[in-house]
Amino acid sequence: MTVPLASKVASAGKKSNSLIFASPGTPQSLDSEFDTSLGTFDFISACYDSLIAYDTMPDPKDPDAKREDLKKYPDRPSGHKMYGKLAESWKIAPDMTSVTFNLRKGVKSHWGNELTAEDVKWSWDRKLALGAIGGFFASVIGLSKPEQIQVDGKYTVSFRLDKPAPMLMRLHRNPYNNILDSKKCKEVATSDDPWAKEWLKNNVAGYGPYNMVSIDRGTSAVAKARKDYWNGKPAIDTFIMQEVTSSSQRAQLVKKGSVDVAQFLTPLEVASLKNASNVAIDSVQSSWMDWLHLNCAEKPFNDKRVRQAMNYAFPKAAAIKSVYQTYGKVLEGVMPDIYPGYVPGTTYNKQNLDKARDLLKDAGYPNGFETYVIYDAGQTFQEPLLVLYRTALEQIGVKLTLKKTPSASYFKEIVAKKHPMTFYRDAPWSPDPGYALNLYYLSSSFVNYSNYNNPEVDKILTAAASEGNAAARFEMLDKCQSIILDDAPVVLISNPDFSLVRNKDLKGYTYRTYNHTCAGDFYWA
Repeated sequence: MTVPLASKVASAGKKSNSLIFASPGTPQSLDSEFDTSLGTFDFISACYDSLIAYDTMPDPKDPDAKREDLKKYPDRPSGHKMYGKLAESWKIAPDMTSVTFNLRKGVKSHWGNELTAEDVKWSWDRKLALGAIGGFFASVIGLSKPEQIQVDGKYTVSFRLDKPAPMLMRLHRNPYNNILDSKKCKEVATSDDPWAKEWLKNNVAGYGPYNMVSIDRGTSAVAKARKDYWNGKPAIDTFIMQEVTSSSQRAQLVKKGSVDVAQFLTPLEVASLKNASNVAIDSVQSSWMDWLHLNCAEKPFNDKRVRQAMNYAFPKAAAIKSVYQTYGKVLEGVMPDIYPGYVPGTTYNKQNLDKARDLLKDAGYPNGFETYVIYDAGQTFQEPLLVLYRTALEQIGVKLTLKKTPSASYFKEIVAKKHPMTFYRDAPWSPDPGYALNLYYLSSSFVNYSNYNNPEVDKILTAAASEGNAAARFEMLDKCQSIILDDAPVVLISNPDFSLVRNKDLKGYTYRTYNHTCAGDFYWA
């Protein structure tokens, strides 16, 4: 925690046209191919741009906020209202097998290099070569080889697929499908590191509204607004992410006016700030899901009955009331309920300890077992939830040990996929059932942190990925959700609200389904 820095910048914010976030952590990496930790996401959103984005609309719950317009528009290409960012226009094939983007001319990177079609191709070639987060994105649309990305001219690039890809346009809106300055990346690459992995951990090379000034991990990260940004200089000059690991300290700092945004407060802390004179709270329905990944590859969670028992044991009603302070609702399905194609489930909505005991007995654990769960020290709402759960599990003979993990190393522990249970808050960034289900439940997915493997689910998801008929596709994905609910690879907890706690004079907040903020949205009233 670095409270002294907060005191030092207490007069910044509105007076100096700065935007100061109190965040659980500074960026651990600046390479979107490998890191989705809290600080990384917001900083990447400030420094990079994607090709396209959703149009926005007023949030129905919060009059001071906007949100992405996810409604269906049959008369629009791909059925959604979208606008161009780095792409000025595009043409998509009726059968969803190809799309051609016409890029904006004269767009400059942080390094002064002009955006061309070669940058788009190199960015996606990199995803295919490295096969991490971007490899998953490519697989969702059936992109498997560099030849499918064609440079048709200096400012024209095409994606040409072998099969229909219903996610083709929506995936390009994803904030982690940003476009890199390939000229700069090639300059710093080496024979051992042709894709500039090491350099991009600590530097930015994109076309976004802010440029990195400094990063001091564990303390702060600073970015400056670009005067030469293609869409005009952002309203706020300086974006500062200050690491404050204690959420109670973050709440106090925004209340005192020492910071402008306090990120990821507990619901109790959000509720405590309702009447603070200089604070405003934007609380909107989100795509977040709080759940516990169960390691399906190891005993005892390789048995579906044990996983089902763990779901029945969770005290959901008590959690929503006492921990979430009603800033959320029970998670009923295996994807966000604000997405099209969502299938709710009622199986695990209410705690049923008798049913849980019976399932454990049938699975050969009449006296329960011992296990542990890791959770993020920076996400302080997690511990009280797990304390509630631990108490409930004692009643069915399960002894749960809670292992607090520092935020700085938590993501690495998650992706190792070695722990029996992991607490995770996440959201599928693209609002589509195929994307969401592929992300968490396809056996080969990078983000399948439960080591879940059901061949039938894999088969359905693979077929649905290239199903051009929307009704048939949704029917397949409905079936898939029902199978996953029964398999119970995660313990379903909550769909929490997204609450942005900010200085009351800071305006412009826009909610997006990836549940992070874009510095370029904000302005001072």
